[in-house]
Amino acid sequence: MTNAQRLAVTVVGRRGLQTSAALAKLEPRGKPPRRPGGRGAQGRQQQQQHGHRPSGRPALSDEANKALAERKRTMEEGLWKTIAKHESVLEELRRRPGGAFGRASKTRKRELDDVLPGDFVELRTSSSSNSASNVGVVLPTPSNVAVSGTSQAIFVVGATGSVEVFRAPDVALAFIDFVDPKLADAASISPQTPATASTQEVIEEPFDEARFTARAQICTRIRVLQRQAETARQRLMPAFESLYLAERDEKDMSQTLEEQTLTTVEVARKLLESTGSESVDEEADSPAILLATHQLLMSQPRRFISDGLSHRTTNLFLKRPERDRLALRDVETWVNDCQLYEGGAAGLGAQAKDVIDGFCSRAVRIMESRKGTVRAETEPAGAKMGAMEVAWAKEDLVIFDFLRATLGERRTLQGDHYSALAMFLVKRCGLAQKLPPTPHLYDEEPPTAALADVVGLSQTQAAVCDFLIRVGQLAPSQDLTTLETEFQILFPKDTPSETAKSKPALVDLDGDRKREQLDCPIFVIDDASAQELDDGVGIEATSDPDVPWLHIVIADPTASLGPRDGVARDARKKHSSVYLVNETHPLLPQPLIEPHGLGKGTKKGLKFSAKMKLSTAEVLDVNVGLAWLKDVRVTSYDAVDQLLGSQAQDDEVRRLNQVFDIACKLEKRRKVVGGAFVAPYLRASAHISPDPSTLGDSSLQDNDGPYSISRGYPEINIIKPSLVEAGIGPSQTKSRGMVAELMILAGRIASIYASANDLPLYFRTQAKPSAAEDLAKLERMKDDEGIVGYRDLLASGVRISAASASDVPGEHFSMGIGTLAELEHPSDDMLKKSGYVRATSPLRRYPDLVAHWQIKAALAGAKLPFDRETIRADIPRIVRMDAWHRALERSSQRFWMTMKLARVFESEPTSPLLGPLDALVTLPDVRVAMDLQARVRVQILDTGLPVECMWGQREPAPESGTALKVAVRDVAVHGMKGSVLVERV
Repeated sequence: MTNAQRLAVTVVGRRGLQTSAALAKLEPRGKPPRRPGGRGAQGRQQQQQHGHRPSGRPALSDEANKALAERKRTMEEGLWKTIAKHESVLEELRRRPGGAFGRASKTRKRELDDVLPGDFVELRTSSSSNSASNVGVVLPTPSNVAVSGTSQAIFVVGATGSVEVFRAPDVALAFIDFVDPKLADAASISPQTPATASTQEVIEEPFDEARFTARAQICTRIRVLQRQAETARQRLMPAFESLYLAERDEKDMSQTLEEQTLTTVEVARKLLESTGSESVDEEADSPAILLATHQLLMSQPRRFISDGLSHRTTNLFLKRPERDRLALRDVETWVNDCQLYEGGAAGLGAQAKDVIDGFCSRAVRIMESRKGTVRAETEPAGAKMGAMEVAWAKEDLVIFDFLRATLGERRTLQGDHYSALAMFLVKRCGLAQKLPPTPHLYDEEPPTAALADVVGLSQTQAAVCDFLIRVGQLAPSQDLTTLETEFQILFPKDTPSETAKSKPALVDLDGDRKREQLDCPIFVIDDASAQELDDGVGIEATSDPDVPWLHIVIADPTASLGPRDGVARDARKKHSSVYLVNETHPLLPQPLIEPHGLGKGTKKGLKFSAKMKLSTAEVLDVNVGLAWLKDVRVTSYDAVDQLLGSQAQDDEVRRLNQVFDIACKLEKRRKVVGGAFVAPYLRASAHISPDPSTLGDSSLQDNDGPYSISRGYPEINIIKPSLVEAGIGPSQTKSRGMVAELMILAGRIASIYASANDLPLYFRTQAKPSAAEDLAKLERMKDDEGIVGYRDLLASGVRISAASASDVPGEHFSMGIGTLAELEHPSDDMLKKSGYVRATSPLRRYPDLVAHWQIKAALAGAKLPFDRETIRADIPRIVRMDAWHRALERSSQRFWMTMKLARVFESEPTSPLLGPLDALVTLPDVRVAMDLQARVRVQILDTGLPVECMWGQREPAPESGTALKVAVRDVAVHGMKGSVLVERV
């Protein structure tokens, strides 16, 4: 059978959707259609029980039968002619480099997260039901539609030919260039059609035969793929049930991080191998197989959680923790049985009702006993409230596991499976939230119960959070960021490697490799409280006093950590250390950090050295190698700041000032030669005291059983943000700017070495704006220090893309690395041939570990641990994890700052933190909230906190960067998404 014959082609006829194979087996018209229940008397009896009446059709004449046969033959000929067109399209998708999830199109250069006309997309929204999704092909945005701000509206034609409007973040799956972009352009919306980016469906299009013919061709191709995916889903389902849905032994719920995350491609390969496929590599790239696998995983939200951050680019799923899954299963059973029993159904419902009523009774009694003490400001942090008057039952603890899990998801593409059950329990305990029927009357007295609705928060999360605090299962100051499901999986508590008191036996993996001994002092400069000391710098004189060697030495945990070790595999999943306001979660176990960090004494390191011309800061030569550090001197940023600029003749002061002078010239050279600039941003940040270790989860127990604690309220201080976060600028200390510039130098040296030895690494790249006008605007906005004003950048409308990852070196626009200006500059500076790669924090970042493994293998002449295909395939995960870590740490900062404002709002109404405050409009889109009031996003300059500003629905949208004076109107700290509402004054 040919590939074309294997395609599942659909035709729309009187009998619905039929495959070509089904058409060949059409039953004679005289036979009744088959119905559930089979044939014969028994079948007729079942049909009658289900309301069906036996029916028949008269037999066709010989002439009619001949006509039917001829019609069928003609139809099939037409079908196979149509198939040939689709086969070529799908075969082209299969053969594309990188497969169906390939990053680049053969015909168009594009970024990783682009969604362009001609792409096939599957779309899911947070409000979608478990199985509801939309599929279609992206069309060009109509010229008469004004897309403001960052709405990212995309127009999609579905399998029925209707055109709907979605947001780009709703795309869960994409196959690029599914149809020719010219065909998508021919099928686009007519400019005469009334449409806006906020509408859900385009209506009343004028008739246009050419436009609708092009759209019909697209619809046919969509249906072909849908039918193929359905056939593939039926083929893969038995293997999927066996490998992924079979119940595990509840006694063995431990899983490695490797087992807890999976991707669509990984699952597709395993399913194909299980079915005995002889062409796994080819089929695993088939759009039909990938779409079928994606839909199978999406259909099981109780077991698999889709990546809500960037599923389109990562195709990542998390296995729901077994404890959460079992809690969900048990609570769902109890609630359903209880409701059935109360509705009059017989069975085991009485036992379930006893479980639910018992839990609610105990919860109500404990809430009554703790009334008035839950939010006491005078309680010391970590104070124990004493044993519970009522002991929780075993089933109660399962219910608490379930309720905590409801707080662990920010956004789901698979529907909400917790809210109804959670609210049933909360309401049964007497904590139902009641919203007034006139939310626009909040001017008189904003009701606290409705606050979550005012600021658009999840009602369920707000109610559950409040309930858990009242019953002592959640501390009032618990940072809910740590309850996020993915965080719980990647950074579980009480990990054996984290709590081990004895140091592990470290195996020397370097063997007899030679290490150069550095006799010059190596200065390790960091915060006084820093634990992960992973970089140092030293300067070594040569015979020419104007040409010293500058050594940047990096800690070398790969001396005893191999890329296939269990710790290394866990580090890959974690990606990076996490720095929350109240706690730090390291990438590597502490027993591995201590011996490999650059503390005092003799240490191993990986050095990146540059032979510098001091007068011009040109790099004349570079060297990468292993080093022994004989003289390591650990100091702090504050201590170095006091030494820089000093006229003392001490050798240490002289060396540090010489290094600082080199760093300043390097930065100036990047700006003058490469066009580097600093695009500042406001970063909200907070500091808490006392000891952050006293804050956290309150689910504790002692010899007397479970007890309740109140961890009290810590002192929260908001740190005024700095407008310049990189470079040796006026708002950054000299020592921090110096270290930052030298780490950039090390990254460039690593890139030069990788390029010379064809090493695939996770290079950092950043594209410049494509419009010449935007480049000219940026050039005009720079000051003498290369700094672009924050307000000027917002008002200009220039969008600078975020840095991304690549397996080959490339331009980094804002750093001035690899730019056209740098490459054309007449100079022998070796750096102008470089890209940039992160290699200076192997104790904190997994990509830096990979750089060390690759470089050390090249130094030894050994086989590389990771080939280019492996690195390239991993780039979407790297980009996604970078974004996830930034979002996590940003969420923690905003949580504590919002809590600070909430406390001030309640107790200090005249505090300057509440206003009047200077703010800038950062997201000018006018969005309507649940209370029918419009909002725009602004950022407070004094705190860096993004907040929602009340706006009139009929007012014109403000310009980005518009300056406002605002005052705080309301604050909410409920669930994971605390929010602040302000109004103009």
